[in-house]
Amino acid sequence: MPVGTQFFDANGKLTLDFTDKVGRVLGSIETGTIPGSITDARFLTGRPFFIFRGYNVPGARGLPAPVISIAGTTLSWTAGNSADVGVPNVNGLIVYGVY
Repeated sequence: MPVGTQFFDANGKLTLDFTDKVGRVLGSIETGTIPGSITDARFLTGRPFFIFRGYNVPGARGLPAPVISIAGTTLSWTAGNSADVGVPNVNGLIVYGVY
């Protein structure tokens, strides 16, 4: 018999078990349209993740999303299409955390 916290839906199906990983959001950052980075030591407290949400602004359709990466304690974003000089990235929000 399992021990710990378990959650079930209305049909009795197990939806979350104590041994499942649940993400923890650490913060968010607006990218603007140029490359950038932030440092957060809390990336070392779990397995980092990020979600990017581009803003829906006129003329943004077809613009490249930034290339986002996490290495150690640094989250960085660069131009999504560096071959097209002068083409801006989509401005957006990066939500980041660990699980």
